Amino acid sequence: ESWLISPIFDLSAQTAPYISFYSCRPVFSSGTSSELYLYYRTSDSEEWVELWSETDETDYTTAQGNTGWAKTTVALPNPSATYQFAFKSVPQNSDGIGLDSVYVYNDDEAPVPCAAPTNLASSNVTETSFTVSWTGTAAKYNVQRDNEPVVEVTTNTYTFNNLTAATAYTVKVQSVCEDGTTSVWTAALSVTTAEPVVQPCNEPTDLAVTGQTQNSVTIVWTGNASSYDVQLDNGTIQNTTAATYTFNNLTPNTSYTAKVRSNCGEDKTSDWVTISFKTDPAGSEDCVAPTNVQAVSVEQTTATITWEGEADSYDVQVGISEPVTVSAKSYECTGLTANTTYTVKVRANCSDEKHSDWVSVTFKTQESSLNDAENIFTVVTYPNPTTANATLSVKGLTMDAKVMVTDINGRVISEDVLRAGTETMEIKAENLASGVYYIRVMSDEINRTQQLIKK
Repeated sequence: ESWLISPIFDLSAQTAPYISFYSCRPVFSSGTSSELYLYYRTSDSEEWVELWSETDETDYTTAQGNTGWAKTTVALPNPSATYQFAFKSVPQNSDGIGLDSVYVYNDDEAPVPCAAPTNLASSNVTETSFTVSWTGTAAKYNVQRDNEPVVEVTTNTYTFNNLTAATAYTVKVQSVCEDGTTSVWTAALSVTTAEPVVQPCNEPTDLAVTGQTQNSVTIVWTGNASSYDVQLDNGTIQNTTAATYTFNNLTPNTSYTAKVRSNCGEDKTSDWVTISFKTDPAGSEDCVAPTNVQAVSVEQTTATITWEGEADSYDVQVGISEPVTVSAKSYECTGLTANTTYTVKVRANCSDEKHSDWVSVTFKTQESSLNDAENIFTVVTYPNPTTANATLSVKGLTMDAKVMVTDINGRVISEDVLRAGTETMEIKAENLASGVYYIRVMSDEINRTQQLIKK
């Protein structure tokens, strides 16, 4: 057993003295708790007299709103000038006893206890932080999260930071009154931080076939992933960082299905997107390719393609646009861009869905007559061809010019502004698929187009 004995008090002038205190008696795992006794004596020469006791197995860790503490008030009999009181604890395989806020007072001057905060609540809960607030009139407060050190604040709110997502925490608050006394702790408030936000792994979009032969097909798509998985039918999955991929060594006149998905890191991938296509039929010796393919009557926006051959019909493809079938031995290309280089392919169509090999011709449209003063400008792109980025050099600009990069189909890849007096601009081509692109410089004083070949 353990004793806590008070000093001597002079209570001779008191008519109705009382003692009040807070006690805590946790129940041990065996189901028992320590016994607590209160004694008094009128002088140190007398025996102790039992005044009050608590020997049941009340668990104050679950009583009193989970605070763990209970307040007791007991009248002190036979006040004298040499009065003493004492607490005795008798352990019963338990965790001991806690005592706090012991007051001795007369009935007409009962102390006003330090009031505990009320309405403890949480708000602004995120993955890594939350705020608690409460109601109270104390000058200061003690705030504690779980078993972390107590934090003293002078406001009725506090924010916890640097927490772990999707984790439960407990918080309690205690008033610190002006006389230095403290209230009991509030009931513990449980707060769970928010679940982490999972960024979606978006599927590639705009999946399309941009070029095909009897033995190969190139596909392109749009996306912002760090890399992509590509699969042909049920073959081996290939990985690429570019938004394009070419399948080689294919069988002529055969249908295939290609799949693409985004890789977003941490083993996260998007759903597959698919596209189906069929390779061109194989050519044969009796399907002779057209000869003497030429570009004639080349203007700013038109050109005529002519050839010789014995087939009943021909396929004509401008750039990587869809082929057009004609029966004549000529084709009028319209809607072209001035001062731009184009490649046109022609093949013969024979019986039994057989085609000859493609035969191509390359030409450049006439310069625009927008402004004769354009002759004062120098426009160069280098290196060309390029395997990475390229540099556009324009000399002679006196006003801002728009710089537009398009593919051979006229699809806009990028747009930018070259400021007057600035002579160079970097063309970001390292992530472009291999092929032919056009760089157009446009303003009220210039309209020039440069061909850029990406290897």
